[in-house]
Amino acid sequence: MYDAQKGLCAICDQPAPGKTRLHVDHNHKTGAIRGLLCVLCNSMLSKVENRPDLILRANRYLEEYSGN
Repeated sequence: MYDAQKGLCAICDQPAPGKTRLHVDHNHKTGAIRGLLCVLCNSMLSKVENRPDLILRANRYLEEYSGN
């Protein structure tokens, strides 16, 4: 999986920051492994996993206040 993702986070396409490693992400209901995530994306995903609507709402919020 690490090689398939070229050592990058499955969400942000960045390597793990500093000396940290990518985290093995899994579905908490089924236990199925989904991919490898950096600590920041893993933390973000854990906060919204049961509320996917929050990702869409956050995206709309950022687009509204991006100044573009």
